[in-house]
Amino acid sequence: MFKLIPLAHRNSHIAYLGGLAIDPAFAGKGYGCAMLNEILAYAKQQRFLRVELSVATINEKAVHLYEKAGFVKEGIFRKFTHLKSENRFLDEVIMAWLDA
Repeated sequence: MFKLIPLAHRNSHIAYLGGLAIDPAFAGKGYGCAMLNEILAYAKQQRFLRVELSVATINEKAVHLYEKAGFVKEGIFRKFTHLKSENRFLDEVIMAWLDA
């Protein structure tokens, strides 16, 4: 599953990619790469020039998957996500894919 949220007004060339998830039973089988390729093809078709996302810095597998799909790290959001059940904060890396 995923959500691709178009931004508006002066940022209407940008879409935010969030909620990307793969059932753990299908992890490591290439579905994440295939899914990202389809998402980015759709983004191009919709004429988005930039797709951005954020992901927990500790989620190294996801960061690697996004980099493999062409996303680039742009910065860190410190203490961005709060895990209420664990009473702790996570840093997130902001990543973007830019249409050539």
